[in-house]
Amino acid sequence: MRLTTNGIGDVPLTNRRVSALLGKKIGMSWVVISIMISIAVSYAVASTINVSSTTYQQILGGYISSTGGLTATDSGFSTAVLATTAAGTSSGSPITFGITTGTASPGVVASHWQWTFQVATTGSTAASTTFTVALTVNQNGVATSYTVYVATGGTVTSGQAINCIFDIGPSVTTPLSYTFTVK
Repeated sequence: MRLTTNGIGDVPLTNRRVSALLGKKIGMSWVVISIMISIAVSYAVASTINVSSTTYQQILGGYISSTGGLTATDSGFSTAVLATTAAGTSSGSPITFGITTGTASPGVVASHWQWTFQVATTGSTAASTTFTVALTVNQNGVATSYTVYVATGGTVTSGQAINCIFDIGPSVTTPLSYTFTVK
């Protein structure tokens, strides 16, 4: 019989005695049960992982130009929750800047894609002037233009705003680019 030490170097043990001690403390059935539990837990964790993919569309470029002392800001692209009625669609009936933020739109259908731009007055905005606000959207090589009209009253207060909301349609295709102008 071969003698071994217990790892600390104290008492020499026989191989048979080490095997007998391990067999009594751990036992083969506990090893098998531990492996089965590990497999079951691994399967349960792996089966709850869901993989999903999201497709993002891209805007290749945009251009915003504003003259006449007005500022123009792209306020966002989203789906319309509610319809927007047409307002400010002719130069004879523009939306006038006032104390509250106004809305100029050729009309938006609920659930369509809408694009909102905010036009605001500055200290150098001319009084009693009508401005043409135009958006041209190029989707996959097809250009579509939209126009609304905004106006200042006899006196102008800096910081007054009008949201210009345009209906882009029920779907959006890419590549997409836009030009927004205020003249």
